[in-house]
Amino acid sequence: MRGTLFITYTEAEVDSVEMITVNGLLHDMTVVERLTEREGSKVADFNTAVFGTGGPVMITPPGMPATIGERPAVVWNASIPSARAIRSAIPLLRIAKETTILSSADNPDADPSALARYLDCYGIKSTPRTFRTDSLTARARGRSLLEVAKDADADLLVMGAYGEGKITAMLGLGRATEKVVMSCKVPLLVQA
Repeated sequence: MRGTLFITYTEAEVDSVEMITVNGLLHDMTVVERLTEREGSKVADFNTAVFGTGGPVMITPPGMPATIGERPAVVWNASIPSARAIRSAIPLLRIAKETTILSSADNPDADPSALARYLDCYGIKSTPRTFRTDSLTARARGRSLLEVAKDADADLLVMGAYGEGKITAMLGLGRATEKVVMSCKVPLLVQA
C-alpha cells in the first residue's frame, strides 16, 4: 500500500557487517548501540553503518532517556557531513518542541543565523548557541560540545561524522567526533 509507514527490525549475531550494508542501503536510518571500546567487531559494525550505508545512524545511549527529540540540538560547522546530518533530521526537527543550533564561535563559516533561516523554511524554530573551541585539543572540543548540549537540555544530538585514517583513529572518526560518539548521554544522530 502506497504511503504506508513501516519499521523493520533486524538483530544478527553473525556476519553483521554484510547485514548492515545490505539493509542500511534501503532504510532511512540504522540504529546502533553506543560503543564502549575502540576495537572489535562492534567497531566494524559501527564503521559500516556510518561510512558504508550513505544514511544517518542513530546511536543509542546506555539507559532509557525520559524524552527523545523534544529538544534536539544540531551541530553546525558549515561542512558537508553537518549539512547531511541536519537534512536527515528534518522530519524529527519538525515535530520537536524546540531546536538548538550549536556552533563554534571560533568558526567564522558556521553562521548559526544562516542555518536558522534554512530551518525556518521547514517551520522549525531554533535558538543559536555558540561555544568556544580555539586552543582546545580535539577531544576537549568534543567535551565542550557535550557540555553545551547538556546545558541546552538537549535530548537528541545531531551532528556530522568526520573521518580520519584508521591508523590515526581506531574508529575511523576524527578525535572530537570519537569523543562525542563514545560519551554522549542522549541519542546521537550522525551522518558522514
